[in-house]
Amino acid sequence: MMHGRPEHTDHEADLAVFYDREAAVGSTRALTPLRTQCREWFVRLLKDEHRHSLFELG
Repeated sequence: MMHGRPEHTDHEADLAVFYDREAAVGSTRALTPLRTQCREWFVRLLKDEHRHSLFELG
């Protein structure tokens, strides 16, 4: 008995599977004009700040 502790589950593996699935679907959806405009703004910002990489949090 674990006295009040939830059973251990592998959440990291579950998240990896979820995001792998989402990545495959996301690349097939058309971007709305607003999303395209936001993405272009963000890319310009990164270039203006001389950034060469980014870290995405799901």
